[in-house]
Amino acid sequence: MGSTADFAELGFSDGGIAGLRLAAHHPERVGTLFAIGADWTLTEASRAFLSQVTPQWWRDRHQHGPYSEAAYTARNPEPDFDRLVRENVTMWIDDTTATGYPGEDIRKISAPVVMIRGADDRLAGQDLAEALRQMLPGSALHEIPDAGHEVAAGRPAAVAEIVRAAG
Repeated sequence: MGSTADFAELGFSDGGIAGLRLAAHHPERVGTLFAIGADWTLTEASRAFLSQVTPQWWRDRHQHGPYSEAAYTARNPEPDFDRLVRENVTMWIDDTTATGYPGEDIRKISAPVVMIRGADDRLAGQDLAEALRQMLPGSALHEIPDAGHEVAAGRPAAVAEIVRAAG
């Protein structure tokens, strides 16, 4: 088997941010990076929005499905939903490059980066995606119309087509 750089990395949202960090700090581990709905820095608008998320806010918006409290509880032997939400919010608003968004460290990325976002995504902004595309030679930005942050779930065929074409 080859090195991990022989393989593509794909991450959605937090996973895309982690992929950008990995590509910046361990370039030997990343072949092509597919970052879906991911920002590389935290904007004030995102901080304001994410800071308002509480366990009850989450429950109200995700009553059913994979992001619901019931789904989380069913998969965890020691569930603590309130803690999960609080710790996620802390992670989401961490703008330190040591542990949060990669920030200017993205300039260290040498792997090809394929960014995919829903055109209606209010969390991963088009302006930051375009700035990243301009900073990283060989990167690409694909916007899928009529899709929001969860573009891979809402438009899986369109995302798969982009991934196949880039691979």
